[in-house]
Amino acid sequence: MRQVIVGPSNSGKSENAERLLLGLARTKIGYIATLPYLHHTAARINRHKARRGAQWITFEMVDSAEECLRLIEDAIRRCQYLLLDGLSILVWRISVIHGELDFSCANRFLDRLDWLLKSSDNNWIIVDCDMPYADLGDQDPFNVLMRAYQHKLICQCC
Repeated sequence: MRQVIVGPSNSGKSENAERLLLGLARTKIGYIATLPYLHHTAARINRHKARRGAQWITFEMVDSAEECLRLIEDAIRRCQYLLLDGLSILVWRISVIHGELDFSCANRFLDRLDWLLKSSDNNWIIVDCDMPYADLGDQDPFNVLMRAYQHKLICQCC
């Protein structure tokens, strides 16, 4: 199973994905957390953690593409069911270097993630915002990149 859930920020996408996986999984579920734990994100992260029980194993992403890929590979090995919550946040975190967005880094990461998704037999749900960085505008190169990748994932699921 591969599903992509895309919608507005704070619209219940993550909670719906969690419920769906809980209904399917009889084993541990991997939660690939992408939002950095900062002062302004702490309440949201704590709400998400509070509603997940012992069945979930959290894999917290970092700002290094290679380390994130290693953690995702670990999640694939340890959990048959996986939720990647906030793909655009993750790509932004690993692609901004010294305040500038490095598109070659973003594309390399997405290519490697695509390979991992295609080569695993795990059950995946990927959650993302429909307009990752709305304040940048719909023609912003990052938003265009992420919408194209979301579309690719959705087409692969069909």
